[in-house]
Amino acid sequence: MTLPLHANLSYRLSIVGFLLGRQTSQLYARHSLGVQEWKVLSVVFHHGPLPAVEIESWVTLDKSAISRAVAQLLQAGLVKRQPRADDARAADILLTPAGRRLSRRVTDKMEALQTRLLEAIPTADRQQLFDTLDALEAALRQGPPASGAGSATRAKRAKRQVDA
Repeated sequence: MTLPLHANLSYRLSIVGFLLGRQTSQLYARHSLGVQEWKVLSVVFHHGPLPAVEIESWVTLDKSAISRAVAQLLQAGLVKRQPRADDARAADILLTPAGRRLSRRVTDKMEALQTRLLEAIPTADRQQLFDTLDALEAALRQGPPASGAGSATRAKRAKRQVDA
């Protein structure tokens, strides 16, 4: 039996992701940021300062894309490199005052968009949405699906790793 599109998780998430991405990209594009620059800037805003290698664990970008994004953010004066005291070969990426102001402005707009979107979901169901997304992300980060009885256990274990 063929899975109908409305019940196809991959299809539905790709549509929602595309629509959400289109709206969010308009918010940061107004500030001359591309998706990669926004992802890196956002991670540094919320979790920085941190080395570029650690940014990779927070975003779905490869090392070269992160490197290009950091270079563009450096050129725009939104981030700077700060040598690490514990390793002279490494540097942390941190926001400049201009980067912090821009991040706050765009984050405020993103939060307003999220609030508007979540208003379409009953309040009691919102936490379940995020719990479900956490479980899906954890299962997907584990790699290809495994068959057999242990699959549900592996998904629960992966969710705990994401929560940690």
